[in-house]
Amino acid sequence: MHRHGSRGPIGEHKYIRHLVQTLDNAADVIQEANLPREFEFLRSGYNSRLTPHNLTILGRKELFDHGVE
Repeated sequence: MHRHGSRGPIGEHKYIRHLVQTLDNAADVIQEANLPREFEFLRSGYNSRLTPHNLTILGRKELFDHGVE
């Protein structure tokens, strides 16, 4: 039985906002850092688009796969 797909963070959103702010505050350091390839995207800045309670792309796929949506 499957009722709903994955959603954006509910309790974690304050931590995500804090992380995004920390990264933004460290933008100058990040530009000069020797980053692994997986983290080079941080040079262009990072912004979380997760909205609490909203269905995520993965959640939509989960619902589709289960025949709900």
